[in-house]
Amino acid sequence: MVKKLGQIWEAFAQLGVSKYTNFSVQSRIRLANTFSAIQVGLGFFLLAAFSSQEHFNALPFLIFILVSVGIPVFNWARAHQLARYLLSLMPMLTVLAYDLSAKLFNPKGQEIISYVSPRFVITSSVCVPLVMFTFRERAWLFSAALPVVLASLFFDEIYRWFGVHYSQLGLSSRLYGLVGVNVVVVLVILLSTFWFLMRNNAQNEAFHQATEAELARKNEALLEKEQLLQQQLSELEQRRSTEAAQVKVHQALQECVQALEKDLLPEEIYPLVLRQMGRFLHIFQGVFYQYSKNDTPQLVACRGLSKEDFLLKSHLTDEGLLQQAFITGKMQMVHPCQ
Repeated sequence: MVKKLGQIWEAFAQLGVSKYTNFSVQSRIRLANTFSAIQVGLGFFLLAAFSSQEHFNALPFLIFILVSVGIPVFNWARAHQLARYLLSLMPMLTVLAYDLSAKLFNPKGQEIISYVSPRFVITSSVCVPLVMFTFRERAWLFSAALPVVLASLFFDEIYRWFGVHYSQLGLSSRLYGLVGVNVVVVLVILLSTFWFLMRNNAQNEAFHQATEAELARKNEALLEKEQLLQQQLSELEQRRSTEAAQVKVHQALQECVQALEKDLLPEEIYPLVLRQMGRFLHIFQGVFYQYSKNDTPQLVACRGLSKEDFLLKSHLTDEGLLQQAFITGKMQMVHPCQ
């Protein structure tokens, strides 16, 4: 059961991931699918936890859950960047929507800390687009991070525009002005740190890609050399085989020449020549017929037929072996042996 659940989770996390997708983008797609599942669970948990509160507005959480469910759907539809863009803005938009609705419906139940905590949550959410996008996707990165930075810097102005600024509710704090300074410092630290890390990762990725390309080029060159060597080896083996066959033919011809130079009888020469021809022509059986015009062909030598007893035999024209031809001024075909 646990193994099956693990397989289902792995299949869900891989939605939208393709082997043709860049490795760094693949990891972010899996991370987006994982975050979407976590956000759905978190959304239902917050709905259950805050539903008993007075003036509770469930709409921001329902929208948060709905968009979180849509993120893996966008990834499955290959809209990877749009899915990550929505994921980057969801924390900021959800916090703003819920906090504003809480202050609008219950302004008297707010404290000064209610203006500080959401602001720092929004400031921290700038990490999401910095994680979701690579250095090469700078346009998407800036467009996703900029609204979060603006919402963090102009947090009070947004609340003042809705008429729920802390000063308008009679709340005051002598040190509240330092919150803006702290927000700026935190943003500078986060943005500069992530920018350095992303740029460093981009340089390392470019270096690794160049190294992989160089290794692939060398591997291809080695494969070409291997194929060339195999081709040369095949040609060498073929040449050796040809030379060996030529040597055999030469030896057979040499023996035939030597036999012809000797003072041998025809019935001794014919078997020798037939045997040598069988060696280099790979003839397993054969016969020599001696023919003179107006005479019946006379068998003078055979190989593999009568155990080379070389008996002189007379054959009619229809008693040949293996459809041998008998010449009588023109080609005539004889019957095959049975």
